[in-house]
Amino acid sequence: MRTRSSLPDLEIALHLPQIALAMVAMLGVLTLIFGTYSATSVWSFPRFIIAVVVVVYLPGKLLLDTARLRLNPLEDLALALVLGMVVSSFLFWVTAFLAVANLFVLWPLAATAAYFCRRTKIWSAIRHSRFSVNLSHFLLLGVLIAGLLPMAALPMYYRNLALLPDGAMSYKMVSDSVFHLSIAQELTVSVPPQVPFLAGQPLNYHYAMDLLAAMLSRAAWLGIPDLTVRFLPTLFLVETV
Repeated sequence: MRTRSSLPDLEIALHLPQIALAMVAMLGVLTLIFGTYSATSVWSFPRFIIAVVVVVYLPGKLLLDTARLRLNPLEDLALALVLGMVVSSFLFWVTAFLAVANLFVLWPLAATAAYFCRRTKIWSAIRHSRFSVNLSHFLLLGVLIAGLLPMAALPMYYRNLALLPDGAMSYKMVSDSVFHLSIAQELTVSVPPQVPFLAGQPLNYHYAMDLLAAMLSRAAWLGIPDLTVRFLPTLFLVETV
């Protein structure tokens, strides 16, 4: 059952190129921020976006399309991201556990190829589509920006573990983040992980979020510090909102 929003019905018809331009502008601002605060280089965030699309979103979207669920665009995007995170992380864990982690890349490549093969007949329709944007969408964008502002202001997120002009690295003493950094790094070489500071001892602790960081690190050659304190918190917050 559909219900009408109580917000004013201020609708604007936008073509796909206009929406794409707005998204590129938003990603450009984040790229500038993460180019200023980075543990590696300014190119890390663009690689992260590509990795999220190929390794997370497209596999999840393929599975949603296979299930033939009828969703609105925001629901479709949110569920595709969640499903892609869970399925891709699980397959990464399985391949790493079987000591064939290098074969994991076949999954996102196959899922991406299958997705585009199934979509070849509707590209012309998408190019001429018009999308209705109303006040609720602008409010959603405002909520997202408001949610990201604390991460830029608080020292334990965007400004943490960033290269400084003198070659040193900023560091905010937050023991939990250090622990998760070490677990994520451990997962890039060992599944199931060992206790990072006790070699040979199996880790008895949850590490789902760290598994996602390890997967994206291996898939896109991204630094664990950038993923843990900048990129993934941003993705999780956007997904939650």
